[in-house]
Amino acid sequence: MFDQAVTIYNIKGQRVKQLLNEQVVAGRYAVMWNGTDSSGRTVSSGLYFARIEQGNKHRIHKMMLMK
Repeated sequence: MFDQAVTIYNIKGQRVKQLLNEQVVAGRYAVMWNGTDSSGRTVSSGLYFARIEQGNKHRIHKMMLMK
């Protein structure tokens, strides 16, 4: 088992929502973001970043939210 976290950030680098933060076993997973912040409010269209952390490694993916 290892720690895994998926966090969404806006263009200013502010955390919008944490989608996942738990220990998981190795395998394939799918995580979906519905375009809301941590309070459940819909965010505006624009550029967002998903930071994926797996153990001591991380990756950042760029996303465009369009309504």
